[in-house]
Amino acid sequence: MTTRPRVRPGLAVKTSLASQFIENPPGRTPTDYQDQKQDCELKAFDRLAVALKAAFPQLRLCLSFDSLYGCGRAFAVCKKNDWHFVVTFKEGRTPELWQEFQALLKLSPEQKRTATLPDKTRRVYRWVEQLPYLDSQRRAWTLGAILCEETAPTGEKTTFAWLTNMAVNRDSVIAIADQVGRLRQKIENEGFNVQKNSGLNLEHVFSQNWDHAKAYYYLLQLGHLLMQLLHHNSLHRALAKQYGQTSVLALWGALKKIPQRLLEALRYYLLAQADFDVRAAARCHLSLNSS
Repeated sequence: MTTRPRVRPGLAVKTSLASQFIENPPGRTPTDYQDQKQDCELKAFDRLAVALKAAFPQLRLCLSFDSLYGCGRAFAVCKKNDWHFVVTFKEGRTPELWQEFQALLKLSPEQKRTATLPDKTRRVYRWVEQLPYLDSQRRAWTLGAILCEETAPTGEKTTFAWLTNMAVNRDSVIAIADQVGRLRQKIENEGFNVQKNSGLNLEHVFSQNWDHAKAYYYLLQLGHLLMQLLHHNSLHRALAKQYGQTSVLALWGALKKIPQRLLEALRYYLLAQADFDVRAAARCHLSLNSS
C-alpha cells in the first residue's frame, strides 16, 4: 500500500460478482451442533474472498462496504489479500470508536476541505489520519476516518462517514469519499434496486424455493448484464441524441422498456440476408470504457 494511493474514477460493478449465497434455506434441519451455526453475510464474504482471489490473483481491489463489515474480521480478510476498503462508519456499529473519532476531529480543526457541486450542494470534508482500533480478537488496526457533511440547496443536511485502510490526507480525502464511499449509493440504485424493480423480478415467487431462487438469480444476472449493455452502448446513446434526448432513459422513459422494445423489434422487423453473414459478425466486438 502506497502512502498516497491514487483513486481513479471508473465504472462501478453493477451486477453481482462471484455471488455467494447465505445458506439458511427455509425448512433446513440441522444435523449436528456445527451445522446449527447460522450462515451470515460475514461468513459469505469469507467464501467470496477466497473465490475472488483465486479467479483474479493479481487484481487490485478497493471494496466499498456497508457498516456491517466495519469489524476486524472483514479488515483481516482485506489485509490478507492486499485489498483496500472503504466501509460506512456508523456510531451504532462501533460506538467507542465513533466517540474516539469525534474527539480527534475536535483536536484537528485544520483538517478540513470544502467543495461546491454544480447544483450548489456544499460538502465539508473532515478527517482523522490515524484512528486506532482494537477489534474483538485483540487485533490492533490503524485506520483513516472521513466525515462528510452535505448541505443541499434547500438547506437539508446529511452526514456521511467512512473508515478506510487507505492513506487519508488533504490530497486524497475527497477522492476516497466521492469515488468510493458515495459510490455505494450508485451500486445499490443501479444494481440491486434495478434487479428488484425493473421487471427482472428478483423478489419473484421463485424465491419460495431455495434451489429455484439460486438458479433464477444466476439467470437474472445474465439478463441484468445484457440490459446494461443495451442501456450503455454508444449506438444507443447516439440514437437518443438523434431524437433530441439527453440520455437513453429519457428516450424510452424507463429502463425496463428497453428490452421490451427490443423484443417488439425482433417480432416485427424483417432482418435482411446480410444480417446473417457469419464473416461480418466475426468482425464485431465489444469494447468497454469509463465514459
